[in-house]
Amino acid sequence: MEPKLAESGLLALAIIIVAGSAAQWIAWIIRLPSILLLLLAGLALGPGLGWVNPDEIFGNLLLPFVSIAVALILFEGGLSLNRRELKGVGVVVTLLVTVGVAITGVLLAGAAYWVLGLELRLAALLGAILTVTGPTVVLPLLAYIKPRGRVASVLKWEGILVDPIGVLIAVLVFEAVTTVEHGELGRQVAIAIGKTIVIGGGLGAVVAWGLAILLRRNWVPDQLEPAVALMLVVAAFVGANHIQAESGLMAVTVMGIVLANQRRADVHRITEFKEHLRVFLISAVFIVLSARLRREDIFALRWEAFAFFGISAFLVRPLAVAASTIGSGMSSAERAFMGFMAPRGIVAAAVTSVFAITLEGLGVEQARLLPPVVFITIICSVLLYGLLGGPFARLLKLADRDPQGMLVVGANPLARQIAKLLGGMNIRTVLIDANRELIETARMQGLETLHANVVSGDISDVIELHGIGRLIALTPNDEVNMLAMQRFARNFGQAGVYRLPPKKAEKGRAAPGDVRLHRLLFEADASYSRISELLAKGAVVRATKLSDEFDYGAYRSHNSGFIPLLIVSGKNKVSVVTADAAPEPGAGDTVVSLAMPT
Repeated sequence: MEPKLAESGLLALAIIIVAGSAAQWIAWIIRLPSILLLLLAGLALGPGLGWVNPDEIFGNLLLPFVSIAVALILFEGGLSLNRRELKGVGVVVTLLVTVGVAITGVLLAGAAYWVLGLELRLAALLGAILTVTGPTVVLPLLAYIKPRGRVASVLKWEGILVDPIGVLIAVLVFEAVTTVEHGELGRQVAIAIGKTIVIGGGLGAVVAWGLAILLRRNWVPDQLEPAVALMLVVAAFVGANHIQAESGLMAVTVMGIVLANQRRADVHRITEFKEHLRVFLISAVFIVLSARLRREDIFALRWEAFAFFGISAFLVRPLAVAASTIGSGMSSAERAFMGFMAPRGIVAAAVTSVFAITLEGLGVEQARLLPPVVFITIICSVLLYGLLGGPFARLLKLADRDPQGMLVVGANPLARQIAKLLGGMNIRTVLIDANRELIETARMQGLETLHANVVSGDISDVIELHGIGRLIALTPNDEVNMLAMQRFARNFGQAGVYRLPPKKAEKGRAAPGDVRLHRLLFEADASYSRISELLAKGAVVRATKLSDEFDYGAYRSHNSGFIPLLIVSGKNKVSVVTADAAPEPGAGDTVVSLAMPT
């Protein structure tokens, strides 16, 4: 490679990585779905400014890179699927990925034929491709919207399972319209489906159990677990595809599900690594694929492309969900939200790109319209669901924009007093503790409780977290507090989990090995033992509203030796006091503190 070309390729790769990470970060700051900014970044860098040309950067490795990236994303999605989530909704998920897929494919094929004017074989192919939704868009949107109850489980399972099913259908339709004789179509379809299930599903299950055995017997060191898992995922994907075309996605999805639901080996290190890897891959692949679009193809699409999307979003999806949820017992609000959500993502874009290149090589003129139609659908769906999904869920009372409630680990006197006070402000607080006696005491006080071990493997499946936005760990056990933070950082983010200072903490300094004072509650020396001493002397948790006449300085002068706990401001917006900075409440704010009675 010539030096100039190498430098330009390096610069383009750097732009992709920087733009992807920046889009994720900016989206978090301005509270928008990251997928939306990633698509806009790709369109700006590719057809807009011409800074990134993926075909020149990757050459023949572009589609293999995208394929492996999608496989890793699906594997990570499979790792998040717990069979307990299917309790009560398994039939709905099954119908969505069978009946729902069939309705979606047929109706979209008809819309592509009549609205877009595609010839029948291309219309059928487009309908098959757009049966997929996919975890690349569903999971980020669910993480952003945070719908409660069964809706999140159904949409997550559907989004992950429908990808390999949709790709299989698309491949079968592609084969049917290009090579298979009509008289042999039924037999070929049956054989292909059987092979995909047996080879893809079987190989994925075998590899997953093999990895579990390696981990259980400690044949893989801790630091190499993610690398070995990555190796086996890629091997399973490529191996399954080599034996049976397009069965690799089925293999990696099954592999993730099997690993997530076995109980013989701990896979948390693999899960954490794959979560970080997924963020990077989604960023890179969305930018790369959207940057491949050509201006002329985008502008060649007129109102028909947007009408096609409208039919997809507002007619086809609601009909598919309605047919799949009849007699399911799901509420009208849940069915309405599910009928509203059907974003398309990387898999649809990648599969379309592969088919379009092949069909153009066969001289099919209209094949060049497939990628822009699919990308218009992706862009419109991300815009629609990303901007309106949250407000619609809140309108249906299925989500909260900025949940202020607390999950409190521990049901000791301090925790109970905090929960009672916040409950009086209509701020949901749930106490969780493995000590039955403490839980019974809290229940007798009318508090919401859960008797469970906060570090157990299935704890996330039994807690309904609607209205809850943070965790505070108040147990006397430093290790339990730390593990609780680690467990629920996935739900609330690192900025939403806190714990009591450990026993060895000194004022102004954390204990050895703990440098995150901003995650330590209240004050650096507010350990459990100090709090217990104050409670034994008669200290209570109380709330005091400040005013211009009675500000925080006056409050401090009237209360010696108090420990500030929380600041409640505005419309019951809760701020947790941490050890790294003194609180600065103003007039109208309420100070919640542990102090001696006045």
